[in-house]
Amino acid sequence: MILSGFVFRRRCGLGLMLATMLGGGLLPAIASPRVEAIAAPAAAPAAASPAAAASAAAPMHPDRLLRCDMRRVTNVDTGKVQDYSELKFEGSHPLVLHLGPIVVRTGLPPEAFETPESTSALTRIESDPDNLLADVPKQFSRVVDRWPERVEIATDVDGKQIHVMIVTPLDAAQQKFRLFMTFSSYSLGYNLARVYLGDCSATITAP
Repeated sequence: MILSGFVFRRRCGLGLMLATMLGGGLLPAIASPRVEAIAAPAAAPAAASPAAAASAAAPMHPDRLLRCDMRRVTNVDTGKVQDYSELKFEGSHPLVLHLGPIVVRTGLPPEAFETPESTSALTRIESDPDNLLADVPKQFSRVVDRWPERVEIATDVDGKQIHVMIVTPLDAAQQKFRLFMTFSSYSLGYNLARVYLGDCSATITAP
């Protein structure tokens, strides 16, 4: 398939299937390169004054509420590149994703076998009236928040499959984003009956 615009890659360890929207479609799976560990920065001086600590505070991503209209992709073909215009959809399902405020990170995310990055306790599915994610645990397993360029969320469902969500910008200046969502079995690959795309409007509150 691949909705011209996504690159799927299998992470080692948990075998996470992550997708990165590049444009408008889906691209064939590629192996992710091995990333060597990066040394942690030296600890800040313990005697820093409150004023100095405040001035050196890390920048924060804002609180973000994404209201999305999810549609199921009905003609996924994993054997070829598909332009967005070739995709066929059915249904319309409201979904609200809350991304809480979090420290801005710019480095490479940890590998699947490494400790996940911390995330806001507010980050969760706020509303799913059509129960698209009824079988998905409320607590996300991993969140890689590189807003507004990309947010990747992976959740282990039952030890046999994972749920993946990818947020990418359509027009960040207008707070318009796209949410890609699917399930992947560790043994069988993607569940082609549960591939969704949705356009989203974001409400952003400064931290």
